[in-house]
Amino acid sequence: MADITCPLQAASIRIPEAAAILSSHREYRYKDYDACIAATAQRLSKAGIAEGDLVAIALPQGVDYPILLMALFRLGAVACPLNLKFPSQYMLDILKKIACRSMVVPYGTSSTTTLGGIQTFSPRDLVDDDDDTPGDSTDFEADRPAAIILTSGSTADPKAALLSYGNLHVNAERANTNIPLVPGDCWLLSLPLYHVAGLSILFRAMLSGAAVAIPGHNESTVETILKYGVTHISLVPTQLYRMIRDDESLIALKKLKAILVGGSAIPETLVKQAHRAGLPLYTTYGLTEMASQVTTTRPAEE
Repeated sequence: MADITCPLQAASIRIPEAAAILSSHREYRYKDYDACIAATAQRLSKAGIAEGDLVAIALPQGVDYPILLMALFRLGAVACPLNLKFPSQYMLDILKKIACRSMVVPYGTSSTTTLGGIQTFSPRDLVDDDDDTPGDSTDFEADRPAAIILTSGSTADPKAALLSYGNLHVNAERANTNIPLVPGDCWLLSLPLYHVAGLSILFRAMLSGAAVAIPGHNESTVETILKYGVTHISLVPTQLYRMIRDDESLIALKKLKAILVGGSAIPETLVKQAHRAGLPLYTTYGLTEMASQVTTTRPAEE
Protein backbone atom coordinates (compact mmCIF):
# COMPACT_ATOMS: atom_id res chain seq x y z
CA MET A 1 0.00 0.00 0.00
CA ALA A 2 1.31 3.45 -0.91
CA ASP A 3 2.28 6.05 1.67
CA ILE A 4 -0.52 8.24 3.04
CA THR A 5 -0.27 12.01 3.28
CA CYS A 6 -1.29 13.09 6.77
CA PRO A 7 -5.01 13.94 6.44
CA LEU A 8 -4.95 16.23 9.45
CA GLN A 9 -2.07 18.23 8.06
CA ALA A 10 -3.82 18.38 4.69
CA ALA A 11 -6.95 19.76 6.39
CA SER A 12 -4.85 22.38 8.21
CA ILE A 13 -3.73 23.66 4.80
CA ARG A 14 -7.04 23.29 2.97
CA ILE A 15 -9.37 24.60 5.71
CA PRO A 16 -7.12 26.10 8.42
CA GLU A 17 -9.88 28.05 10.17
CA ALA A 18 -12.40 25.18 10.27
CA ALA A 19 -13.25 23.73 13.68
CA ALA A 20 -11.40 20.50 14.47
CA ILE A 21 -11.86 19.82 18.19
CA LEU A 22 -14.63 21.33 20.32
CA SER A 23 -14.50 21.01 24.10
CA SER A 24 -15.12 22.97 27.26
CA HIS A 25 -11.34 23.03 27.82
CA ARG A 26 -10.44 24.55 24.47
CA GLU A 27 -11.55 24.72 20.85
CA TYR A 28 -9.02 23.95 18.14
CA ARG A 29 -9.12 25.02 14.52
CA TYR A 30 -7.38 22.67 12.11
CA LYS A 31 -4.29 24.88 11.93
CA ASP A 32 -4.11 24.96 15.76
CA TYR A 33 -4.72 21.22 16.01
CA ASP A 34 -1.93 20.42 13.54
CA ALA A 35 0.56 22.76 15.24
CA CYS A 36 -0.27 21.36 18.68
CA ILE A 37 0.24 17.79 17.48
CA ALA A 38 3.59 18.68 15.88
CA ALA A 39 4.77 20.34 19.11
CA THR A 40 3.53 17.45 21.24
CA ALA A 41 5.36 14.97 19.00
CA GLN A 42 8.55 16.95 19.67
CA ARG A 43 7.96 16.78 23.42
CA LEU A 44 7.40 13.02 23.20
CA SER A 45 10.67 12.69 21.32
CA LYS A 46 12.52 14.73 23.96
CA ALA A 47 11.00 12.47 26.62
CA GLY A 48 12.68 9.50 24.96
CA ILE A 49 9.78 8.13 22.90
CA ALA A 50 11.03 6.95 19.51
CA GLU A 51 9.63 5.43 16.34
CA GLY A 52 8.30 1.95 17.00
CA ASP A 53 7.98 2.42 20.77
CA LEU A 54 4.75 1.30 22.42
CA VAL A 55 3.07 3.93 24.60
CA ALA A 56 -0.02 3.15 26.64
CA ILE A 57 -2.61 5.87 27.32
CA ALA A 58 -4.89 5.60 30.35
CA LEU A 59 -6.67 8.95 30.54
CA PRO A 60 -10.22 10.21 30.96
CA GLN A 61 -11.93 11.36 27.79
CA GLY A 62 -10.69 14.87 27.12
CA VAL A 63 -8.92 17.10 24.62
CA ASP A 64 -5.44 15.82 25.55
CA TYR A 65 -6.34 12.30 24.46
CA PRO A 66 -6.75 12.84 20.68
CA ILE A 67 -3.72 15.16 20.64
CA LEU A 68 -1.52 12.48 22.22
CA LEU A 69 -2.84 9.80 19.88
CA MET A 70 -2.16 11.85 16.77
CA ALA A 71 1.26 12.95 18.06
CA LEU A 72 2.25 9.32 18.65
CA PHE A 73 1.12 8.41 15.13
CA ARG A 74 3.13 11.30 13.71
CA LEU A 75 6.18 10.24 15.68
CA GLY A 76 5.88 6.67 14.42
CA ALA A 77 5.20 5.24 17.87
CA VAL A 78 2.42 2.75 18.60
CA ALA A 79 -0.47 3.95 20.76
CA CYS A 80 -1.99 1.50 23.24
CA PRO A 81 -5.12 3.12 24.70
CA LEU A 82 -6.46 1.45 27.86
CA ASN A 83 -9.60 1.77 29.94
CA LEU A 84 -8.70 3.98 32.91
CA LYS A 85 -11.03 1.88 35.09
CA PHE A 86 -8.91 -1.25 34.68
CA PRO A 87 -7.26 -2.37 37.95
CA SER A 88 -3.54 -1.53 38.09
CA GLN A 89 -2.47 -5.18 38.10
CA TYR A 90 -4.63 -5.94 35.08
CA MET A 91 -3.06 -2.99 33.22
CA LEU A 92 0.38 -4.23 34.18
CA ASP A 93 -0.39 -7.72 32.86
CA ILE A 94 -1.51 -6.23 29.55
CA LEU A 95 1.56 -4.00 29.25
CA LYS A 96 3.85 -6.95 29.95
CA LYS A 97 2.13 -9.10 27.32
CA ILE A 98 2.62 -6.46 24.62
CA ALA A 99 6.07 -5.38 25.87
CA CYS A 100 4.98 -1.78 26.51
CA ARG A 101 7.26 0.15 28.88
CA SER A 102 5.80 3.68 28.78
CA MET A 103 2.43 5.02 29.80
CA VAL A 104 0.57 8.35 29.96
CA VAL A 105 -1.54 8.66 33.11
CA PRO A 106 -3.48 11.56 34.66
CA TYR A 107 -0.89 12.31 37.34
CA GLY A 108 2.83 11.90 37.91
CA THR A 109 5.87 11.93 35.66
CA SER A 110 8.05 9.18 37.11
CA SER A 111 8.02 5.40 37.48
CA THR A 112 5.44 4.09 39.90
CA THR A 113 5.63 0.98 42.04
CA THR A 114 1.93 0.27 41.48
CA LEU A 115 2.62 -0.21 37.78
CA GLY A 116 5.72 -2.31 38.26
CA GLY A 117 8.27 0.28 37.22
CA ILE A 118 6.56 1.24 33.93
CA GLN A 119 7.75 4.73 32.97
CA THR A 120 4.79 7.06 33.35
CA PHE A 121 4.17 10.53 31.99
CA SER A 122 1.59 13.20 32.71
CA PRO A 123 -0.23 14.80 29.76
CA ARG A 124 0.58 18.26 31.13
CA ASP A 125 4.26 17.52 30.48
CA LEU A 126 3.69 16.23 26.96
CA VAL A 127 0.84 18.19 25.38
CA ASP A 128 1.96 21.56 24.03
CA ASP A 129 -1.09 23.64 23.15
CA ASP A 130 0.70 27.00 22.95
CA ASP A 131 2.89 26.29 19.91
CA ASP A 132 1.53 27.83 16.70
CA THR A 133 4.31 26.69 14.37
CA PRO A 134 3.14 24.30 11.62
CA GLY A 135 4.81 20.90 11.59
CA ASP A 136 7.01 19.53 8.85
CA SER A 137 5.38 17.78 5.91
CA THR A 138 4.29 14.33 7.06
CA ASP A 139 3.58 11.10 5.23
CA PHE A 140 2.65 7.80 6.86
CA GLU A 141 3.70 4.36 5.75
CA ALA A 142 0.32 2.69 5.33
CA ASP A 143 1.51 -0.65 6.72
CA ARG A 144 3.30 0.84 9.73
CA PRO A 145 1.87 -0.30 13.11
CA ALA A 146 -0.15 2.53 14.66
CA ALA A 147 -2.27 1.22 17.51
CA ILE A 148 -2.87 -1.79 19.70
CA ILE A 149 -6.54 -1.94 20.68
CA LEU A 150 -8.09 -4.47 23.03
CA THR A 151 -11.05 -6.36 21.59
CA SER A 152 -14.35 -6.11 23.41
CA GLY A 153 -14.01 -9.62 24.82
CA SER A 154 -17.66 -10.40 24.02
CA THR A 155 -16.94 -14.12 23.44
CA ALA A 156 -13.64 -14.59 25.34
CA ASP A 157 -10.96 -12.64 27.19
CA PRO A 158 -9.98 -9.40 25.42
CA LYS A 159 -7.15 -9.78 22.92
CA ALA A 160 -4.69 -7.16 21.71
CA ALA A 161 -5.29 -6.32 18.05
CA LEU A 162 -2.52 -4.54 16.15
CA LEU A 163 -3.79 -2.03 13.56
CA SER A 164 -1.76 -0.18 10.96
CA TYR A 165 -2.24 3.45 10.06
CA GLY A 166 -3.56 2.29 6.70
CA ASN A 167 -6.18 0.09 8.40
CA LEU A 168 -7.57 3.05 10.33
CA HIS A 169 -7.30 5.47 7.41
CA VAL A 170 -8.96 3.27 4.78
CA ASN A 171 -11.79 2.11 7.05
CA ALA A 172 -12.65 5.74 7.84
CA GLU A 173 -12.32 6.72 4.18
CA ARG A 174 -14.80 4.02 3.11
CA ALA A 175 -17.18 4.86 5.97
CA ASN A 176 -17.29 8.48 4.78
CA THR A 177 -18.44 7.38 1.33
CA ASN A 178 -21.54 5.86 2.95
CA ILE A 179 -22.28 8.44 5.64
CA PRO A 180 -21.57 11.91 4.22
CA LEU A 181 -19.39 14.10 6.45
CA VAL A 182 -18.15 17.55 5.42
CA PRO A 183 -16.44 20.62 6.92
CA GLY A 184 -18.90 22.29 9.27
CA ASP A 185 -20.31 18.96 10.43
CA CYS A 186 -19.57 17.77 13.95
CA TRP A 187 -19.33 14.18 15.23
CA LEU A 188 -19.89 13.68 18.95
CA LEU A 189 -17.18 11.63 20.65
CA SER A 190 -19.73 9.59 22.59
CA LEU A 191 -17.62 6.40 22.62
CA PRO A 192 -14.30 5.89 24.46
CA LEU A 193 -11.03 6.30 22.57
CA TYR A 194 -9.71 3.01 23.92
CA HIS A 195 -12.40 1.38 21.75
CA VAL A 196 -11.88 1.19 17.99
CA ALA A 197 -15.30 2.77 17.37
CA GLY A 198 -14.21 5.86 19.29
CA LEU A 199 -10.80 6.02 17.60
CA SER A 200 -12.43 5.75 14.18
CA ILE A 201 -14.44 8.93 14.84
CA LEU A 202 -11.19 10.92 14.94
CA PHE A 203 -10.13 9.51 11.58
CA ARG A 204 -13.48 10.06 9.88
CA ALA A 205 -13.54 13.66 11.05
CA MET A 206 -10.02 14.63 10.00
CA LEU A 207 -10.39 12.93 6.60
CA SER A 208 -13.47 15.02 5.86
CA GLY A 209 -12.48 18.22 7.67
CA ALA A 210 -15.33 17.91 10.15
CA ALA A 211 -15.12 18.63 13.88
CA VAL A 212 -15.16 16.30 16.87
CA ALA A 213 -17.07 17.40 19.98
CA ILE A 214 -15.83 16.08 23.34
CA PRO A 215 -18.49 16.06 26.09
CA GLY A 216 -17.64 17.91 29.29
CA HIS A 217 -17.55 16.26 32.70
CA ASN A 218 -21.12 15.42 33.79
CA GLU A 219 -22.46 16.93 30.56
CA SER A 220 -25.37 14.99 29.08
CA THR A 221 -25.42 13.86 25.46
CA VAL A 222 -28.28 16.25 24.70
CA GLU A 223 -26.42 19.17 26.27
CA THR A 224 -23.36 18.46 24.11
CA ILE A 225 -25.45 18.09 20.94
CA LEU A 226 -27.08 21.48 21.48
CA LYS A 227 -23.92 23.21 22.73
CA TYR A 228 -21.74 22.34 19.73
CA GLY A 229 -24.30 21.85 16.98
CA VAL A 230 -23.53 18.15 16.67
CA THR A 231 -24.66 16.61 13.36
CA HIS A 232 -23.43 13.00 13.68
CA ILE A 233 -23.38 10.60 16.60
CA SER A 234 -22.32 7.01 17.35
CA LEU A 235 -24.39 5.07 19.87
CA VAL A 236 -24.72 1.58 21.25
CA PRO A 237 -28.29 0.17 21.26
CA THR A 238 -28.79 0.83 24.99
CA GLN A 239 -27.96 4.52 24.51
CA LEU A 240 -30.39 4.82 21.58
CA TYR A 241 -33.12 3.05 23.55
CA ARG A 242 -32.79 5.46 26.46
CA MET A 243 -32.68 8.55 24.26
CA ILE A 244 -35.75 7.57 22.22
CA ARG A 245 -37.74 7.21 25.44
CA ASP A 246 -36.85 10.75 26.56
CA ASP A 247 -38.73 13.57 24.81
CA GLU A 248 -35.90 16.12 24.98
CA SER A 249 -33.36 13.59 23.72
CA LEU A 250 -35.63 12.47 20.89
CA ILE A 251 -36.04 16.05 19.68
CA ALA A 252 -32.24 16.45 19.64
CA LEU A 253 -31.78 13.17 17.74
CA LYS A 254 -34.24 14.27 15.04
CA LYS A 255 -32.02 17.29 14.25
CA LEU A 256 -29.00 15.11 13.41
CA LYS A 257 -27.80 14.08 9.97
CA ALA A 258 -26.71 10.58 11.00
CA ILE A 259 -27.05 8.21 13.95
CA LEU A 260 -24.65 5.25 13.72
CA VAL A 261 -25.71 2.37 15.97
CA GLY A 262 -23.68 -0.77 16.68
CA GLY A 263 -21.46 -2.43 19.24
CA SER A 264 -23.91 -5.22 20.09
CA ALA A 265 -27.05 -6.90 18.79
CA ILE A 266 -29.66 -4.31 17.80
CA PRO A 267 -33.27 -5.35 18.57
CA GLU A 268 -35.53 -5.21 15.53
CA THR A 269 -38.16 -3.40 17.59
CA LEU A 270 -35.63 -0.63 18.36
CA VAL A 271 -34.78 -0.21 14.67
CA LYS A 272 -38.48 0.03 13.76
CA GLN A 273 -39.09 2.50 16.56
CA ALA A 274 -36.24 4.69 15.34
CA HIS A 275 -37.53 4.63 11.77
CA ARG A 276 -41.06 5.48 12.89
CA ALA A 277 -39.63 8.46 14.76
CA GLY A 278 -37.95 9.64 11.53
CA LEU A 279 -34.41 9.28 12.84
CA PRO A 280 -31.50 9.20 10.33
CA LEU A 281 -30.45 5.72 11.45
CA TYR A 282 -27.50 3.68 10.21
CA THR A 283 -27.00 0.24 11.74
CA THR A 284 -23.52 -1.19 11.65
CA TYR A 285 -21.53 -4.32 12.43
CA GLY A 286 -17.83 -4.14 13.05
CA LEU A 287 -14.94 -5.57 15.00
CA THR A 288 -11.67 -4.34 16.38
CA GLU A 289 -9.52 -6.41 14.04
CA MET A 290 -11.12 -4.72 11.02
CA ALA A 291 -10.53 -1.17 12.33
CA SER A 292 -14.21 -0.56 13.08
CA GLN A 293 -16.99 -0.81 10.50
CA VAL A 294 -17.38 -3.96 8.39
CA THR A 295 -20.89 -3.49 7.08
CA THR A 296 -23.26 -0.55 7.51
CA THR A 297 -26.70 0.18 6.11
CA ARG A 298 -26.98 2.75 3.35
CA PRO A 299 -28.84 6.08 3.68
CA ALA A 300 -32.61 5.64 4.13
CA GLU A 301 -32.28 1.84 4.11
CA GLU A 302 -34.75 -0.06 6.26
